[in-house]
Amino acid sequence: MNELQANKRRKALQDYINSKGDRQLNAICKAAGVSESTVRQFLDGKTQSLQMVTYDKLAISEGVPVSVLLGEDGVGRSDAVNHFLSEIRRIDVIGILQAGLFRTAEELPPEERKSLALPANIPYSDHDLGAFKVLGPSMDQFYPDGSYVIVAPSIGLGSGWVPESGQHVIVQRRNSWGEFEATIKEVRYDGDKVMLWPRSNHPDFQKPWELTPEPPSEDAGADGIRITGLVVWFVGRAPRT
Repeated sequence: MNELQANKRRKALQDYINSKGDRQLNAICKAAGVSESTVRQFLDGKTQSLQMVTYDKLAISEGVPVSVLLGEDGVGRSDAVNHFLSEIRRIDVIGILQAGLFRTAEELPPEERKSLALPANIPYSDHDLGAFKVLGPSMDQFYPDGSYVIVAPSIGLGSGWVPESGQHVIVQRRNSWGEFEATIKEVRYDGDKVMLWPRSNHPDFQKPWELTPEPPSEDAGADGIRITGLVVWFVGRAPRT
């Protein structure tokens, strides 16, 4: 690669990184699984090029055509990557949830977030989706410890939305210290009652909670339980054999 072409690619990559605002180079490289020092040496002019596999990993992680990072039209070997990228959607992991048990709602700072590559046409793909890492065994029939759930906020599902029986939802309450806590449950209807079930193989997580029809308002300073999101997808490891 001649120096002119190297400088063009260097500028294109630096311009892209600069466009990310608060996302620093180390966060971008970490999410893509590439060496930050390798990329930094190239940007600083200490090396003449980056391997195409590095560009491909960055492009897939960022959800952009590799041509954007190269400062070139998408041609040649990059066509396959561009086609693949058109079929996926990147969703940020924005927090951590304890399945079946309330824990303080923990939102990850932007620099600690990673993103998941998912099919572009998953259910509710036209909504503002977020991902959460699942901890604990209390929903392990569906979401093993360490898996991820993709959630559509209920506020974006319409004022008349109610979950269907069997759907999994994010449930939130406020504790006595005023902190918001969240967990995951399965909705089941028992006559007029709305029951929130854990789905676990663990004996400690076998009883449901009842969702009261009119949870107290936030202004009242109460700890009413409310549904704040719908689980629409999940990502986890294959079951052990």
